[in-house]
Amino acid sequence: FGDQIDRIPDLAAELMRLGVDIFMVSGSIVSRYVQQVTRTIPIVTGNAGDLVQGGLAASLARPGGNVTGVQTLMPEVTSKQLALLKEVIPGLSRSAVLMGELGASEAELRSITFGPMIREAETSGKALGVRLQFVGVHRAEDLDAAFSASRAERAQGILVLRSSFSFSHRKSIADLALKHRIPTISDLEGFVDNGGLMSYGYDGREARRLLAETLDKILRGAKASETPIQQVTTFRLSINLKTAKALGLTIPQSVLLRADEVIQ
Repeated sequence: FGDQIDRIPDLAAELMRLGVDIFMVSGSIVSRYVQQVTRTIPIVTGNAGDLVQGGLAASLARPGGNVTGVQTLMPEVTSKQLALLKEVIPGLSRSAVLMGELGASEAELRSITFGPMIREAETSGKALGVRLQFVGVHRAEDLDAAFSASRAERAQGILVLRSSFSFSHRKSIADLALKHRIPTISDLEGFVDNGGLMSYGYDGREARRLLAETLDKILRGAKASETPIQQVTTFRLSINLKTAKALGLTIPQSVLLRADEVIQ
């Protein structure tokens, strides 16, 4: 849905009038919007956070409602991303955390949308000795100001939290990071290919395979309420050495050896 996320309920209602049998969506937030208009038509989501903690499912084994799909350990990945930033940025003591979602209020960003990731980041930041600055962005036009604010607060790195907004604008985010000379890390698919410094997160190929398996079960007659939510277990580290060079960073050999993909 990208920048049309606030239109999801209307779009979902229109699709219902056309007689759809299943909704395939990306992410917990989109699932929540679609569930506002139907509690009966199956909603199969990929790239989801914790659907149980988010109130969209009763349990992983038996979701209980009309939402099932594939989870991608978003909060847990956040601590690993901060640890990687700490490894590659000498003396890292301050990092910004970019939270972006179109139309969401600041309260929604901090609770419903990114609450679990914020709590994980705060815990990890304290353990690593990294002070965090949370920056909310609601429109593409605000991105440059967000990076300027991070630079003004002396952020030495930026963790970009995954959302439909940040995915849609991943190229702009990577470009602005280079402009402001701030190293970045995210788990957005294609982030490193678009110029981001590092990406650490779930394996998109495994996630798509699991999503296809879930869709197949539902289309063959299984109930969403009884179809287990699956969890991605494979993760990938990607590094863009071109970006590192442009930022004047030398990536430690210990990090390079762990990388699954290195862009020269």
